Amino acid sequence: MKGAKIMRLPVLLCAAGVFLSGCATMEWVNPDKPRGALFGDRLACQDVANRMAWERYPKLDSVTIQNTNIATSVKVGDGDDGSKEGKIHPAVNALPVDPYAGARDQYWNACVSDCLYSKGWVYQEIPKEK
Repeated sequence: MKGAKIMRLPVLLCAAGVFLSGCATMEWVNPDKPRGALFGDRLACQDVANRMAWERYPKLDSVTIQNTNIATSVKVGDGDDGSKEGKIHPAVNALPVDPYAGARDQYWNACVSDCLYSKGWVYQEIPKEK
């Protein structure tokens, strides 16, 4: 009997979460500006964030090759002399990796948010209208 009561709590919490999540959304709001002004302010903030993110995390001149389970050479077909030995070709599935991509994206998002806050916008919960 105790186990059934313990199992009811997570089920009730999940049901409450699903029910409550349908009641509100998160949006950028500014009490001093019309809703349409968000588009222009966001574009301006994204422009600033682009410059700041690329200055802080520049694109590298030389790219590194991600080396996780990627073949360095591939044997293709039969040999020219009729033997079963194939020719060795360099692998073509090695992709360049930008080690700063994730950090740059996080920094960019933070810059956009900070800029919008500085323009008076607030990211807040808005109740859904019934």
